[in-house]
Amino acid sequence: MHHHQQQKHRYPQQQSTPRHKPLQLPPIPAAWRLMLLALLWPVTSLSPLSALAAPAAGAMTSTTTVADEKTPKIDLSTISKLQDQAFSATNRFQWKEAERAWTRVIDVDPENAAAISNRGNTRTSMGLCKEAKEDFNRAIELAPNEPDPNLGRGVAEECLGEFEAALGDYAEANKKNIALTGREDPVTYNNRANAEAGLGRWEDAVRDYKRAAKMQPGYVFPLASAALASYQIGDDAEAIKQMRLLLVKYPELVDMKAALAVIYWKQGDFAKAETAWYNVLNEDPRYRRLEWVRAVRRWPPRMVEELDAFLNFKLPGASKAAKFKAAAAEKAAAAAEAASSPVAEEAAAGTAAAEGVVGV
Repeated sequence: MHHHQQQKHRYPQQQSTPRHKPLQLPPIPAAWRLMLLALLWPVTSLSPLSALAAPAAGAMTSTTTVADEKTPKIDLSTISKLQDQAFSATNRFQWKEAERAWTRVIDVDPENAAAISNRGNTRTSMGLCKEAKEDFNRAIELAPNEPDPNLGRGVAEECLGEFEAALGDYAEANKKNIALTGREDPVTYNNRANAEAGLGRWEDAVRDYKRAAKMQPGYVFPLASAALASYQIGDDAEAIKQMRLLLVKYPELVDMKAALAVIYWKQGDFAKAETAWYNVLNEDPRYRRLEWVRAVRRWPPRMVEELDAFLNFKLPGASKAAKFKAAAAEKAAAAAEAASSPVAEEAAAGTAAAEGVVGV
């Protein structure tokens, strides 16, 4: 969801958002997690591993001054160019290109924890979650005090269905953030809520989404996710209220437009549903793909079920159209039954006889 500043050392916001880079409103929801929106929105500060990369590079440069012919010199200019290529590819969602660039950085500098963690983020975006987790494991070995590799590993674990492990990594990332900055990281709470949702712990998810949003004003994604989770647990009035409020403040938030379109249809308000859905498809046609919404965007089961019904026009008893159709069918059946009854046949015979008399 973000373009990146042209810095020499940067750490991209991908699946799990690095701390100190709270997300702003994206033009459209993206990829398989809301956090991936970080790739499309501008950021104003370096992330933790940016700071990690710069000292590391400096240290490497200093080691090359030692008269040790066995110590290979690290070409910082080449690394900088490759990083630019990787970030450019990332911002264009060209994951293979980005992965190749990060791999080349790692080939030049095998202990570059930032590059290894960035490649892990890229591989998660590619669906190579096992390989991504291996990258994060290595980054954690090289930079044990940095929170971001734990965040990234947590997302890779979610991708692998290892939600409990992900919760552990998010807790560890938050702990490391407190040690480094003296405060908790709201992103860890947002990601923890995602993992709790994966475990079906929707009440816990609502709580942690709201906590993340409270900790970082303007952090819109947990608010959107909290609204969807509230709908999942049956708190419809609160969910709809929050969705509408978010759209008043952030009219570009397609996710809430799509959710409300489905809800309006279910409620029988077809005019609102049609208008909202038309706007959704113009802005992000992926919402017409049920599997994307289920597996990539990861809407809660209830919303996915109702979207399926909406897309396939199957809302038995829940919409005016369905009720009208059912009533029309009952009326037609009643008319057919009446027409075939003995009384109706006797009446028809009498009418024919009378017409015969008149004819004579």
